[in-house]
Amino acid sequence: MKPMSFRPDKIILPWNQSLLTSAVEWLLSDVEAGVPDMRDRLLLLPTRQAGRRLHEALAWELSQRDGALFPPMTATPWHLVRPTDEAATELACLWQWIRVLGKLDFKKYKCLFPQPPEVVDFTWCQQMARILHDLRGTLVEGGLDCAAVTEVEDCPEAARWRDLKKLEAAYRKALGGQVDVQDAKRQAAEAPVLKDGIKRVVVLGVPDLPVLVQRALEKLSAEGVPVEVVVFGPENGEPLFDKWGRPHSEQWTNRELPLDDGQLISRLDEAAQATEISTRVKAYGKKRASHVAVGVADPGVTPRLERALADVEVSCFNPDGRPLRRAPLAAFLKALQALLQQPSFNHADALLRMPDAWGWAGTVLEKFSPTRMQKGLDEIREEHLPSRLSAAARLHFEGKYMGNRIHARAALEQLEIILGRIEKTSLSEGLVEFLKAAFGERNFTEGREEDAADLESARLFMARLGEWEAALGKGKRPAAAEALALLLDAVDREAVFPERPAEAVDIQGWLELAWEDAPHLIVAGINEGHLPESIRGDRFLPDTMRVRLGLRTNVDRFARDAWLMELLLNSRMDGGRVDFLVGRQRASGEPLKPSRLLFRCPDGQLAKRVETLFAELPPGPQPPAWKASWPLRVDAPKPVEKLSPTGIKTYLACPYRFYLRQALRMEPLDVEQRELNARGFGSLVHNVLDAFGQDEKVRKMRDADAIHKFFDGELQRQVTQNFGASPPLSLQVQQQIVERRLYQVALVQAGERADGWEIIGSERTFERKLDGLLIRGRIDRIERNADTGAIRVLDYKTSNTAKTPAQTHWAMFDEECDGEEVPEYARIEIKINNRNGHRRWVDLQLPLYAWALETELGPETSLGYFNIPAVGANTGVELLNPFDSDVQKTAMDCARGVVADVASGRFWPPAGNLKYDDYEGILFNQPMITALKPGEVTE
Repeated sequence: MKPMSFRPDKIILPWNQSLLTSAVEWLLSDVEAGVPDMRDRLLLLPTRQAGRRLHEALAWELSQRDGALFPPMTATPWHLVRPTDEAATELACLWQWIRVLGKLDFKKYKCLFPQPPEVVDFTWCQQMARILHDLRGTLVEGGLDCAAVTEVEDCPEAARWRDLKKLEAAYRKALGGQVDVQDAKRQAAEAPVLKDGIKRVVVLGVPDLPVLVQRALEKLSAEGVPVEVVVFGPENGEPLFDKWGRPHSEQWTNRELPLDDGQLISRLDEAAQATEISTRVKAYGKKRASHVAVGVADPGVTPRLERALADVEVSCFNPDGRPLRRAPLAAFLKALQALLQQPSFNHADALLRMPDAWGWAGTVLEKFSPTRMQKGLDEIREEHLPSRLSAAARLHFEGKYMGNRIHARAALEQLEIILGRIEKTSLSEGLVEFLKAAFGERNFTEGREEDAADLESARLFMARLGEWEAALGKGKRPAAAEALALLLDAVDREAVFPERPAEAVDIQGWLELAWEDAPHLIVAGINEGHLPESIRGDRFLPDTMRVRLGLRTNVDRFARDAWLMELLLNSRMDGGRVDFLVGRQRASGEPLKPSRLLFRCPDGQLAKRVETLFAELPPGPQPPAWKASWPLRVDAPKPVEKLSPTGIKTYLACPYRFYLRQALRMEPLDVEQRELNARGFGSLVHNVLDAFGQDEKVRKMRDADAIHKFFDGELQRQVTQNFGASPPLSLQVQQQIVERRLYQVALVQAGERADGWEIIGSERTFERKLDGLLIRGRIDRIERNADTGAIRVLDYKTSNTAKTPAQTHWAMFDEECDGEEVPEYARIEIKINNRNGHRRWVDLQLPLYAWALETELGPETSLGYFNIPAVGANTGVELLNPFDSDVQKTAMDCARGVVADVASGRFWPPAGNLKYDDYEGILFNQPMITALKPGEVTE
């Protein structure tokens, strides 16, 4: 349908001054003295920000005249074709699209879906529904729908559009008596309704008026409503614009810009552009709010710019608002939606760590403690590796130190219950009940900035929830996760608009800059793809198709942006300035091109322009020598009441890290752990072997198959007890690995038993004081040979590679490298392979076992490892060699040295690089500059 032949009154206002100034002068030119009454006018402006700025400018001008006015109504052009309240909401439209797509017979739409999706699930339907809804939203700009496209002469991909027409008809049928929101806009354009009292419509500085709005204006004019189009441009600029104020593309394609090379600033990336702007803005001091304004053509610069301005203590305001998807409530609901969609332990853990979830937990648990719950969740993750929420909620805990896990399990159990309720009821019941419990005790204050995002997101979410329930009616309800995903998608597209601080610098989008009157304008992100704005990769409406349908094209956007850039320059020719910042690359390293608009200069200046834009960049601020943002500071040393062989090993490796682990109990937490770590893997093997050693009947077995059968059964019992009846796949794989290793152990055990070795102790705990400090440890295995009476003490080792005790108990010592770090008591002269050698103690585990048992078993005890490595052939007993009374004496001298240092509070200096460092994330392998001596403070 072609637009009616109608020519509105077109007024061209000068652009050699602020657009706001020109607009205000024109609006007030025909008003009488006194209090001007403009309530009969509707001003259509390009953005909401433009309306706000115009209201402010009018009010300021009247205040200068010691007067006042009744202001005109301002709105964006789409206000004129807004749907009626009876039209289906966007949420209802999307839901009906999803329903239609879910039941689609793809054989009937072979041109639209030549290769049907492999899985037609809710996610696919939701994504495709959004695509089709947005497609019809684009078409409605031209007053079209899919059916209208098929009627276009020589329609490209006609068969595909015929399928879209059929699908559109099926969708409209699914709506029943409701009218689609896009159809409602077209209906509104055919019969536009103005607010009571509006007698005149002015299109004010809108460079890309949609055809649909144009049609509505033509209807109004036919009904006798005066319609005026105000354009800002050069004198005698009538040929540059069409009758609706849109720049003629052919007139602006090669038009030269009055742009000087000195106005172009190249910087490396978003951060460099932000730094440049913040420096220039700060230089204005207290005058900045009235003297300088900032614009951004590339939205990627905005977050960096906000941070840079905050760093120099310049208040800023973004008229686009803050996306609600970043609001805490939205994050909380997304975590809940993820849990509903996939009730895994990880998702449950993520939700329960949010402070908003603690409000709910406090209503369902007695003496709820967030700290205890989080500790319990950490312990459950590390020790039990649950993959599903249901598995974690059914874990069995007993013992002295299980209180935190029991507390966390109670929260998981209640969470599983509330998820079931949300699934079984409507969202307005189960979900709202959950939200009331979570937020019932929170105090929100209307108008307080920190609460604004939550209050607005709650209001919008509840509004969308109401729309959702109305859209569903009595029909079949989708799963709660699917419904919530649809609701969150709608809320994510909204924004909250906080109050603008009085002295703030606005960070405005490109289209809003026309209405900025600050004399100095700085615009960032003048790069191709963002300026001119480009449409790329549209699967249904490529640029050639847009031309055929009369929709806005890349050529139209180029003309619009060329007009706006020239307007910005001309409006500041007398007493103002515009600076354009061009990025060379993204922060990620992706290269960027300058906007092609910047090359619209006389041919003789082109080479100089290119040279300016691609000149060598000035050196940026040199990064300072690396230093920690803050040094790790810990309290003054606390007395250490006991030591273990492992603790002594840790101290020999690094006194400072020993203090962090043993005194302060600082241990790393692997939040991404999906399988047993080395410690957990070893514990599982140890538990099975301990059960074997504790059973006096079983440990006497001589048959390898019988021993292995016991191992197999005990392993299964241990896994079920610690990880539930359905452990995750990764753990099942590790269980098979353990089973294979234990098979090799069974073979070796049978051989050792045949050689006369009998287990007389398993997991034996010992406590003995050394120079006044309690040494506590646990010995894996004690054996006596029935034939010879010899005693040996063994420690199970489950590392992948078998090592001899000598390899792990001492290491090479080099005076030049180790002289300053290794204390005298840790050094040892020992003969290995009949050759004397300098060594240092790194582990005293086995000698300490011998010391702990010397009264009971005598000094002739052999010490060693029972290696259980990945390679079965290496499974077996390895004894510490050489080992005699002299070696034992040096070992105990070393132990006494450690005890003395620990007792005196010597936990400094730290060791340098360690092969395995649990504290690398906070010490960065440079503890001398990233940490302070315990108890030390800095100014």
